Amino acid sequence: MQLLLTAATQFELQPTLDFLDSQRVKFPGWEIRVLIGGVGIASTTYSLTTELLQKRPSVVIQAGIAGTLSPALLNAASPAVVAVNQDCFADAGVWQNGQWNDLFDLGLMDENAFPYNNRFLKNPWQQLLQHTHLQQVTGLTVQEITTQPQRIAWYEQNSSTVVESMEGAALHYVCLQQQVPFLQLRAVSNIIGERDKKNWRMKEAIATLNETLIRTINTICNLDETEFRP
Repeated sequence: MQLLLTAATQFELQPTLDFLDSQRVKFPGWEIRVLIGGVGIASTTYSLTTELLQKRPSVVIQAGIAGTLSPALLNAASPAVVAVNQDCFADAGVWQNGQWNDLFDLGLMDENAFPYNNRFLKNPWQQLLQHTHLQQVTGLTVQEITTQPQRIAWYEQNSSTVVESMEGAALHYVCLQQQVPFLQLRAVSNIIGERDKKNWRMKEAIATLNETLIRTINTICNLDETEFRP
């Protein structure tokens, strides 16, 4: 069995990498590989696709930091870590007449054409999601970090989005296409639109992300193969 652990940057994973260096023997029967895929949709799509085609894993876990629309997730005693059960390429489209129209609104794509399901890239491996014991949320993935009040207000009023990243939907898209089980874990570091990093909870988010990730790896590596079915 093979677990591929991936993130945009090594910084986000460093505590887990340190743990794996010292504790690898705890996972008999498993090979754990690490892929630092780079920041953004293009880098993630290319690096992850290349990796899966060269050596297909049993499961992929992507971990990283995210912005949120939910102050409750950010302001808890420890920044929340969530499991993203559906994601989308949120800034593919156009503003028209004061509203956002995505590729489905424009008639350029079918909202239920594989790998999409009602416009989202949904994770069908529900058993894996449940084993995380995390709140499951909707994510959006962007190429340009959201800062405009108009866009933020639109998300709040017209979508169920909770977290924003620059790589999540790429993970969902590639793994759905390749039919490889996956999890996306995100720790909340800031409110979407907040660009003053003095107000971010980056250090705390990295700590809680990696505590959760280590626990999740322990769980995954003790599952039966039947748990990796959609």
